Amino acid sequence: MPKRPTLKPKRLPNGSWQLNVPASLSKTGSRARPEFTSKQEASVYAKTLLAHISKHGASSTQFQSSEANDAKAALRMLGNASLQGDHELTLKAAVRHYLEHLKHEETARSFEEVYRLSVESRRNRKGWSTNHEQEAVAIMKGPLPHTRASEDMRVKKRGFLHYFGSTAIDRIEENQVTNFLQDHYSSSASNYNRALRTIKPVFKYANDRSWIQYDPTRGIHLRDNKKRPEVLRIEDFNRVVELIQTDEYRSLAPGIAILMFAGLRPSELMGNRDKEPLDWDKLILKPKGAHKKPYIHVAPEHDKLKEGRLVEMEPNLIKWLETVPQNERVGSVCGQKDCQTKYKKLREEAGLKGKHDVFRHSFGTYHYHQYSDMGRTMKQMGHTDPKTFKDHYHNYNPEEDAHHLYWRLLPEGVTMDKVVEFDSQSSF
Repeated sequence: MPKRPTLKPKRLPNGSWQLNVPASLSKTGSRARPEFTSKQEASVYAKTLLAHISKHGASSTQFQSSEANDAKAALRMLGNASLQGDHELTLKAAVRHYLEHLKHEETARSFEEVYRLSVESRRNRKGWSTNHEQEAVAIMKGPLPHTRASEDMRVKKRGFLHYFGSTAIDRIEENQVTNFLQDHYSSSASNYNRALRTIKPVFKYANDRSWIQYDPTRGIHLRDNKKRPEVLRIEDFNRVVELIQTDEYRSLAPGIAILMFAGLRPSELMGNRDKEPLDWDKLILKPKGAHKKPYIHVAPEHDKLKEGRLVEMEPNLIKWLETVPQNERVGSVCGQKDCQTKYKKLREEAGLKGKHDVFRHSFGTYHYHQYSDMGRTMKQMGHTDPKTFKDHYHNYNPEEDAHHLYWRLLPEGVTMDKVVEFDSQSSF
């Protein structure tokens, strides 16, 4: 039978009394030497401690007054919870649940961590471009106030990471995502959809790896954005034709003619961070072999879909390109650095500011209504979805004879040798 522990007060030179509490009896697990103002106070403490140990064991611990108050407050909180279900409302259960929560927080993956992993997995995929990445960064970190702004100028309060970056991804709920979209990207359906298309893949990435039990964006859908692309009138084209024959914009003439009459995307003509601008050697004005009609070779590395395509040249486009002397048809037709600033200024002066891809949309409409051949126009534009094409171009009725006048827009002083008859079938 173990010897019952004893605690005897000892008087110190300064007149106070001290107890020597061994580690086996101390609640801290280390030797303690508490001091008291009188022998009686020390004896009472020793007696109370020994009684507690006798009743609960040497490994038990007494509550300090502050701990007792905390325990009482916690019990009151549990008693006032007014929960409807059958729950184990004990301090032990509450502590166990809270510790599980803390362990989860320490091991769970934050949204920002999953976002970075998902972006890394998408960088090597087909179609993931610098523009895609810049758009994702703008949604996640907040947009830049203008194109030349530095990183520290980002509007962080419009970024998803500002609110949820450090949050465990499986703690983010559907209403939090919808509230973010509503507060910051509801100005238009396109802005809303752009933000949602950036956020959704991160949760899908986590869901595919069982890092979350459910995807909170599964029930959030894209908004209807079936806005028919704007098509320029002949008077608008006449204004552009007038501008590109002035000294200020004459260097843009071949490139603008390609945008208007071949339907290339601006990035396919001028290039961007991912692709080089279109070179003159891709403009085949005098084809040989199987190809009988002049064409533009949009190589896979220039094509948005990375597939490449051959775009037939119509007679009026050929006339525009022939205004450039043969010895000057070298290098890029309209390089990114040389053309973008002037192109932006031209669009403003022609009243086209804010009209996204309006040359390409107009080309698709006028080409289709000239040939009445959806497959042919889709091939020219590099489209793969017939439904999208029908929604955008199929039902539009150009003004009067606009689609005939459009293909006869020529440089000043240039005429056709004869009225151009458009073939009903492609030459390719």
